[in-house]
Amino acid sequence: MTLLLTVVAGSRAQSTASDLIVLSPNASGTVWTLPEGMFDYDMELEVTYYTDEEVAEMEDAAFTAGVGLTTTDGTTWMLDATPSFDFDLEVDYETDLALSESDDNMTKLNEWNGYEADVTLTRTLAKDMWNTFAAPFSTVIPNGWTVKELTSASFVDGTLTLNFATAASIEAGKPYLVKVGTAADLSASTFTSVVVNKTGVPFTSTNVDFVPTLGATTIPAGETKKVLFLASGNQLKNPSSLPTPIKGFRAYFQLKDEGVEARSFNMNFDDETMGITITVGTDYTDKTDEMFDLQGRKVASPAKGVYILNGKKVVIK
Repeated sequence: MTLLLTVVAGSRAQSTASDLIVLSPNASGTVWTLPEGMFDYDMELEVTYYTDEEVAEMEDAAFTAGVGLTTTDGTTWMLDATPSFDFDLEVDYETDLALSESDDNMTKLNEWNGYEADVTLTRTLAKDMWNTFAAPFSTVIPNGWTVKELTSASFVDGTLTLNFATAASIEAGKPYLVKVGTAADLSASTFTSVVVNKTGVPFTSTNVDFVPTLGATTIPAGETKKVLFLASGNQLKNPSSLPTPIKGFRAYFQLKDEGVEARSFNMNFDDETMGITITVGTDYTDKTDEMFDLQGRKVASPAKGVYILNGKKVVIK
């Protein structure tokens, strides 16, 4: 006879949609064991078996009956008696994975690494401004997103310039700049059938790194002028102190070598004429963030030109 063992409820992901988990039997065929390294499953089991004639012909009505199985550890399953028929086994289980910007996520990412899942992220992208973003999976770019990836960096005459290009897709672990026309609550949508990857992939260069976060983490102690965040209003800011926490699914700039001495920071985009140069090396955390023209008049929506921001010169090109 042939037996089909199906998991009808579970809580983990498979590597691809078509792959099956193979359970290995002992000599008597009464003990079936998940492969070594598989994490624990919370499973409910149903067993259906057929006569050889039914399997061969399939047009006859199949005889089905329950077969008792028990488990003590969620890995080994015991049949009530020694079967006198061959087994075919198939495992189906749920693939939902929820990750939060406020959690470190490493336990979940380690468990799911390399497996396919339907992922939701607790993360909101603010509209009409650049957001840093990183995800623990690769995916197509959602509708309405403009996504830029850092391709090169240079340091000339005290200015650190970052060059961004339009990304073709979102790759697992890489940091990006993202702009959306409407605020995007990522917990309200699902990235379907993506393969989870626990590894961050920072952009690195001589003078600056662009470092992703796949969960809440802490930037370690050091000089505050070596770290830059992209804050509201497309402004670059140093942290007020280090160490400092940063939420998940974001990225920050880590300055090094000559880049630490930069007097200004320029961000260029391949398909936009606007580049923003902002003086760095000053802690903006407690400042007013108000912008004035050279005549001292407050400017709410600056066009191209030279302005004063928190006592420092800002060039909008």
